[in-house]
Amino acid sequence: MRLTLERDRREQAERLLADLKAIEQWNAAYWRNSDPYVYETSAFLARESRRSEITLQIAVVARSLDPFCRCLLEREECVPIARVKDTSWTKR
Repeated sequence: MRLTLERDRREQAERLLADLKAIEQWNAAYWRNSDPYVYETSAFLARESRRSEITLQIAVVARSLDPFCRCLLEREECVPIARVKDTSWTKR
């Protein structure tokens, strides 16, 4: 059961990363255009909003896959100090 959940989460992360890559390609095309139409600017703003949502979703998925990802997401170095029922963390 746990392996299936992990596989589903990994597939979800891969889909989200593919969406991010597509957004980056569309945004690059938008920035190359010196005089974008209003609808292109609206689409750009919508993509930026979706990009923020995807980034948050990736953070949630990463945290659920591996508790050690919490340190990576916070961009700080952490060391597990004890493993009981929950993992306790301390920052260096």
